[in-house]
Amino acid sequence: MRNLVLVLFAFTSFSAIAQLKESNDYTQLLDQKYGEAERNTFDIIMPQSTKPVALVIFIHGGGFQFGDKKKAYDRKDEIQYYLSNNTAFATINYSFYKSDDSLGVQVCLDDVQRAIQYFKFNADQYNIDKTKVACYGVSAGAGASLYFALNEDLADVNAQGLKAESTKIVCAGAIHTQATYDVYKWKKFIPYLGAVQTLKHKMFYNYAATFYGYPDKKSIKPYRKEIAAKYDMLTMVDENDPPIYLLNPLKGNFPKDFNIIFHHKKHAKVMAKELEKKNVEYYCFTDVQENDSKYPIQQFIIDKLSL
Repeated sequence: MRNLVLVLFAFTSFSAIAQLKESNDYTQLLDQKYGEAERNTFDIIMPQSTKPVALVIFIHGGGFQFGDKKKAYDRKDEIQYYLSNNTAFATINYSFYKSDDSLGVQVCLDDVQRAIQYFKFNADQYNIDKTKVACYGVSAGAGASLYFALNEDLADVNAQGLKAESTKIVCAGAIHTQATYDVYKWKKFIPYLGAVQTLKHKMFYNYAATFYGYPDKKSIKPYRKEIAAKYDMLTMVDENDPPIYLLNPLKGNFPKDFNIIFHHKKHAKVMAKELEKKNVEYYCFTDVQENDSKYPIQQFIIDKLSL
């Protein structure tokens, strides 16, 4: 588990990056709160507009155990593109799951859900058109974006206020994504992963158990299929889903480390295949680096929010 943590931290480490310079063209609100948990914080940058604007939410990566909303400021050109197209930009933090808790990744997804609903519930405060909200991110942020794009609406129809807000989004962007959070399925499409799992059986299956909130592989075994199925984005896909952007440019093929396992190009290809089967609009790039794409993710998001 320690090796996994080190790999994830190395892949998603960030420097202390300054926010955008102040401008009369937009308003920045930093380190705001969308919930009560310590990491329920966000930054939002809003263009000056007399009418409600669309919103893009960035979800950082880090294996749901590391990372920070500041990572978004590595993508300043993208942020400027959104603002110049009269679209607000938010970047969020969320709680991390721990290997000794009982919720696992659900604690992270619950926070992302709350953030989406918070912005919609407070749309007037931020001059947002809540019918035009998009999500995108890298790694864990990519998978979380897919989770909410492809899942059923998770609004509580019996509630009032924030919890009653729709969790559906207009489109999702997924960079270095996972195809599914049923991690037991990964060996079906990542070449040689089954053999690697056999060699490192205990490590992989104990990691999988803690990901779902169980202490070890023995404790989750009776519930494994049922629990993992709740997080399988591949089975969530249907013809009513919004457009999806996938970009997994990693060249490595043999799953020699967790970076390749988590971000293998097969994740994007398998998801693209499922989207195509269900006639969902998608764009999939696996042989081009992000900066070389002829259809950048920010252009995709603005195109879909403008419809």
